Amino acid sequence: MPLERPTLSLSRIATLAQVQRPVVPVWRTRSTGSSTPSPQPVRAEGQGELFDAREVSEWLRATGRGNNPTAPEDAVAFAELAGSGGVEDQVMFQALTALLCLKVAVGEQLGDLGTEELLDLADDADPDDAYLYREIAAVDDLAPALAAWADQAASAAYSPVAAMERFIGRHIELATPRDPAVALTDHAAAVLARVAHAASGGATTVVDPTPGGSDLLVACNAAAAGAGVTARTVQRQDPASRLARRRLRAHDIHCQALLVDGDGAFQAPGDALVVAHLPAPSAPTMDRDAMLRAVDEIALQLTEGQVALVAAPASVLAKPLSGPSDEIRSGLLRSGSVRAIVALPKGWVRTTPQEHLTLWILAPTPRGTTPEQRYVLTADMANARFDGADLEYLLTDLEAGLRAPALAHAHAFRFSRLVSLPSLLTYRGDLTDTGAPTPRDPITGDEVAKRLNTLTRAFTEQNSRSVMIDIPVGRATAGQRPPTATIGWLITEKILRPVPGTRLDPGHIGATGGVRIIGCDELTGRRPLGERTIDAARFALEYPNARYTEPGDIVFATSPRIAAIVDYEGTSVVEAPARVLRLAAKQPVDQRGVLLPGVVAAGINTQPPHAKNVRAWPVRYTPPDQADELERHLRRIDNEQHALRQQLSLLAQLAHTAYDGVTRRSIALAGD
Repeated sequence: MPLERPTLSLSRIATLAQVQRPVVPVWRTRSTGSSTPSPQPVRAEGQGELFDAREVSEWLRATGRGNNPTAPEDAVAFAELAGSGGVEDQVMFQALTALLCLKVAVGEQLGDLGTEELLDLADDADPDDAYLYREIAAVDDLAPALAAWADQAASAAYSPVAAMERFIGRHIELATPRDPAVALTDHAAAVLARVAHAASGGATTVVDPTPGGSDLLVACNAAAAGAGVTARTVQRQDPASRLARRRLRAHDIHCQALLVDGDGAFQAPGDALVVAHLPAPSAPTMDRDAMLRAVDEIALQLTEGQVALVAAPASVLAKPLSGPSDEIRSGLLRSGSVRAIVALPKGWVRTTPQEHLTLWILAPTPRGTTPEQRYVLTADMANARFDGADLEYLLTDLEAGLRAPALAHAHAFRFSRLVSLPSLLTYRGDLTDTGAPTPRDPITGDEVAKRLNTLTRAFTEQNSRSVMIDIPVGRATAGQRPPTATIGWLITEKILRPVPGTRLDPGHIGATGGVRIIGCDELTGRRPLGERTIDAARFALEYPNARYTEPGDIVFATSPRIAAIVDYEGTSVVEAPARVLRLAAKQPVDQRGVLLPGVVAAGINTQPPHAKNVRAWPVRYTPPDQADELERHLRRIDNEQHALRQQLSLLAQLAHTAYDGVTRRSIALAGD
C-alpha cells in the first residue's frame, strides 16, 4: 500500500515537546498571522486533529518552542501512521522495532519493498522466529508503509539503532497504568553497568534472568569499552522478551538462550556476571514478595567467584518490611549472599521518577568465613549526583568491601561502612540508614589550632565592636576520623525527633513584640532573628495544635538552600517549610560520644546544595570530655553571628534610608 504520512495528535505534540497538553493550542493561536504559523491539521480522527509529523518537527525547529532540544529528530518516533486501518499502537510499535532491527541486519533501505519481499528478508534474518518475523507478519499489507517509516526514522536519527532507541523511549513515555512499562534511564543503566563491570572484574558473559530485561545488558556491553559481551536472556515469547532480543540484535550483542525452569532456577556459566532490574519488563506489576523471591532465586544460583547486581525499589530491598516479605528478605540476609546494599537517587526509573532504587550486590560468602565475620557494606548514595568523583569513590569502596573481611576493615571508606550481619538482621529501620560514612583524610590537631587562630584573629581585627573570641587549644590524640551516624538512623533509634513547622497566615506576622518567628528567611540570613514576631495569644488561638521550640532545638530547612541554626533559648515559632530536629532529653550511652545541637546544625550547614534527602545527612559525635567546652564555644560563636546579622540588617536599613531620602529629595546630605 502507498505510504501514508506519519501524524501527531495534539497530546503527542505536547509529549514530544515536553510541555503540558494545553500549551500546544496556545502556541497555535499565538502563531496565527506570524511569519511562522503553526502547521494546519491534515485530517481529523474522532474528536481530535492530526498534524503532519514532518511539518511539526520543522516548525518546532524553526520556532525553538518546547523543552526538548531533539524534538525534530524525535518526531517520527512519536508519530502515528495515518490510515493504519485500526491496527493497535502496540502492534505498530512491535512491527516498527522489528523493521528497524531487520534494517540493521540487511543494511539497506526497506521502503521500496513489498510485503512478500519484506517477509522473505525477515525469514532469512530470523529463521527460527526468535525476535522479528512474527511482528512484521502481524501488520500484513501495512508492512511496506511501516518500512518506509522506519527508513525515515533511521535517517532522522542517523542510524537504525538510534531510531529504535527513540521508539522504545517513546513507547515508555506513553505507558499507562493499563499498559505499564518498566525501564531505567540511560544514566542509571550506565552507572549500574560500571558498578557491575568493576564488581565482576570485567566479566564478558552477562546473564539477565528477568523476562524482557535488556537495559543493563546493553549498558554492560557499552561499559566493556569495545570488548563486547555475550548476553544470556530468558527465551520467552511475550512481547517484552522478544523486544529485548531485537534490541540486543540491533546493538550487535551476541545473545544466547538462558534456560529457566518453572521455579525460576537457572544456570549461569562460571565466569558470568548476573544483572537484574526488578520488576521485570515482562511483569511490570510484580509485588514485593515476587521480587524478593526472584532475588532469592538469583542468590541460590550463584557459584563461587560469581557476582550478581540487582536493582529494585527501595521499598523492597531497604525499607522496613513485615510479614512474609520480611521473612523472605531476612532469609536472604542470613544466607550471607548479600554483600553490599546501596541506596540510589530518585529519578533513575523512567516511568516512576519519584521512586528510589536500592542496589544489592550478591556473591557467595568466602570459604572459611564464620558467621561472626560476616559483614555487609552499606552506602547511602540517595543524594549523590554520580558524577565522575562520586562513582569512582563508590567503586573503590565496593572493591574494598567485597574483599576478605580483614582487608575490608583496613580500607578508609568514602561513602560506605561495614555493618556486621547480626546487627543488620536486628535493625528495624532502612537498611542503608545504619550509620554514616566517615570522612577521609582527617586534619591534624596542629592544623586545627592554626586554623582557629587565623579565624579568631581575623574576626577580632574586623569586628567593629571589638569582641574578643578566644578558643584555647591543647594537645589531643592523633587526628582520627570522627564517628558519625545518619539523621535517618538517629530518628529510627528515637535519639532525634522531627517536629514539623507551622504554616502561618502572613496577616498574623508582626514586627514588634510577641514571640519571635524562625523561618527560611531567618535561617538563610535574609532577616535577623527577632525581626518577625507573632502575638502569643493569637498564636495559641489560631494554631491550637502548634508548639513552641524547646531550648536546644535544631531548626532547619532545605529550600531555598540547606541551612540550620540552634534555638538555644526556645519558645520560638517555627514557620513551615522550616522544621525542627529535637535531641532526646537523655541520650543513650554510646561509645562513639555524645550529640551536641551545635554540631548537628554545623553538619547540616555543610551539606551540598543537592543533598535534599534529610535522612541521609551525617552527624558527628563529640568526645564526652570535650562536649561542654565545645558547646559553650559554639553557643558564643552563634550569639556573635546573630549580633552581626542584626548589625548587617541595621546597615541595610541605614543605606536604604539614606538613598531613599536623598532621591526623594526628603533630605540633603551635609558635606564633611
